[in-house]
Amino acid sequence: MLVTKMDLSKVENWSWRQKNRKVITMDAHNFEKWFERILDKIQPRSVVVMNNAPYHSRQLENVPNMSWRKDAIQAWL
Repeated sequence: MLVTKMDLSKVENWSWRQKNRKVITMDAHNFEKWFERILDKIQPRSVVVMNNAPYHSRQLENVPNMSWRKDAIQAWL
């Protein structure tokens, strides 16, 4: 098995600033756009390991929990 480490920040410019020097906040949306651009540059059958940064995952839908009222859960279903 061949194991190689690839620094994704060198694959594509991981810049926190735009051309006009405005600071870009890294959030799930910006991370997903960046990740979609680098997917073509990753070799097939690669494994991508990410840390637990909040922008690496996001919740697309609110899921019921114990504090939800019955009518809210029924509407969600």
